[in-house]
Amino acid sequence: MSSFNNRKSGTSFVEVMIYLVILGFFLAGVMMSFSDSTSELRVLNKEADLFAIWLDSHISTACREKSTFDLRLSARSQGNYELSLVYTTGPQMNTTDTFFLKEANLMIEGGTTQYVFDGRWGTMSPAMSMSVRAKNSDKLVYKNVTVSGAGFLSLSDVYIK
Repeated sequence: MSSFNNRKSGTSFVEVMIYLVILGFFLAGVMMSFSDSTSELRVLNKEADLFAIWLDSHISTACREKSTFDLRLSARSQGNYELSLVYTTGPQMNTTDTFFLKEANLMIEGGTTQYVFDGRWGTMSPAMSMSVRAKNSDKLVYKNVTVSGAGFLSLSDVYIK
């Protein structure tokens, strides 16, 4: 009798180990692609939150003090803007504050580069919409920061497939 007839059918330990190694490589690749997307979203969320908090604090101050500020945008680099805020009336008259993003791009959604917020009426003229986008990314995922004409600030996610 040959040893071939005595062999049981099934998978050997070596075959199982090969399957597990291949599966491990596959799962590692999937996890790396998800971690890149997750870190990009974390940066976008952080930068958009910083911008919204900065702008909201000035809106709150202007409403509380019944003052007015001008908000001007200027190009900082390709696809990235810087905001200069100057109080034109009220206790902080001629006080200037500047804001820009370090880890993401701040972009205009529309053609206007100058805005006025009147704290007596709580209005932004014209309404403002800006987006926070990842630097050097081909993905169309970004955060929108909008101030309505009535002075309400909102932050929203935008996903374009």
